[in-house]
Amino acid sequence: MALRCLLAGLLLGGCVRGGFDTRLLTGDGAADVALADVSLIDALRQDRSAPAPRDQGVDLAWIQASNNVALSCVDGASAWTPGQAVKVDTDAGTVDGASSPAFRTLAQSGSGVELGVLCFSSVEIPSAVTVEVSGTRALVLVADQVHVAGTLLLTGGRGGTHLAGPGGNQGSTALGVDGSGPGGGESAPVSTTKYDGGGGGGGFGSSGGHGGADVTLYTSGGDGGGGFGSATLVPLVGGSGGGAGSPGDSAKAAAGGGGGGAVQIVGRTRVDIPGKINVGGGGGDGGVKDDSGVSGGAGGGGGSGGAILVEAPTVIVSGALCAGGGGGGGAAQTTDPGYPGQPGQLSGLPAAGGGAPGNEGPGGAGAVSNAAGAPGQNGEVNGGGGGGGAGRIRVNGVSVSVTGVTSGLLSTATLP
Repeated sequence: MALRCLLAGLLLGGCVRGGFDTRLLTGDGAADVALADVSLIDALRQDRSAPAPRDQGVDLAWIQASNNVALSCVDGASAWTPGQAVKVDTDAGTVDGASSPAFRTLAQSGSGVELGVLCFSSVEIPSAVTVEVSGTRALVLVADQVHVAGTLLLTGGRGGTHLAGPGGNQGSTALGVDGSGPGGGESAPVSTTKYDGGGGGGGFGSSGGHGGADVTLYTSGGDGGGGFGSATLVPLVGGSGGGAGSPGDSAKAAAGGGGGGAVQIVGRTRVDIPGKINVGGGGGDGGVKDDSGVSGGAGGGGGSGGAILVEAPTVIVSGALCAGGGGGGGAAQTTDPGYPGQPGQLSGLPAAGGGAPGNEGPGGAGAVSNAAGAPGQNGEVNGGGGGGGAGRIRVNGVSVSVTGVTSGLLSTATLP
């Protein structure tokens, strides 16, 4: 679990949960006692000279966040209140192009991606501010208190259809290469005729949709990627990329959408989110037209949604946490291209698949729940790309309230 324990009183002993590294810090820093040692707990209960409860100056705090993120990094840190649109790069460790002293990197165990961690004493993202995050590392924000009234974007498909959000996996740009990630969508099989199948959608919390076929020879589209990962988001990973659509006689295959990124927000005391966080998957490219007039191509699969992990003793979400899959791209009709699928939406509604000209196959819609992404539709000659699967959302806290919009597989852990 993410939060290890909220200690109700020093002299009443501790809370010990299996697998936790729960610790107790006194206000003067004199004691750092591992409560997993039962004999030590008993000794504390008997020690009437132990420090007093919180109202007499003792700092009772839950200590360890998920994925080995250390809360001590906020000690002595500065506050962060961006006053305008901000770009954060988790590879370069920069905020608006300038190196940040608050930045550090953290390796996860197992299959987790590397984390780019920003530590502040407090975080306040005003309602008019959008923070756009790029890079290959997942983002972690750590502070005593975090208040997100603005918008935090880690979506796939920004800067290029196949590009992933931070911590996510890229979509495919060529046949024979599936979308990246454990739930990567399958690229359509190579066709020896003018009839082409769409790419499969990427999977994560739910599976991606199958790529559409043609209704003449029923040339198969790519399979959607399967679901994977843990509801706890330990380790923290982003979404998977969609598969490419078969190009027909056009110059290139339609790219699959990039998987949504991953973000972990940790408050030592409190996290409030009246604003919006979007880790939606990128939409698949529309089928490419064929200027020679022979045959256009099929649509690319949508990328899956990514991951949002929020944890603090008190968590209040009245805004939007969105991890929807991207829509599949629509198929082309000879010299008329298909339309790209929508990226995962901030509204919480499914991302629409891209439209298709004539009788060709539109793309499937992205998923926003545990249902799979919608399959790409079959077309007369070319099929649409499958929709991306939904991502994952996890909220851990002692007092948890989630009343806002969510898209993706939501789970909560309310700890005593």
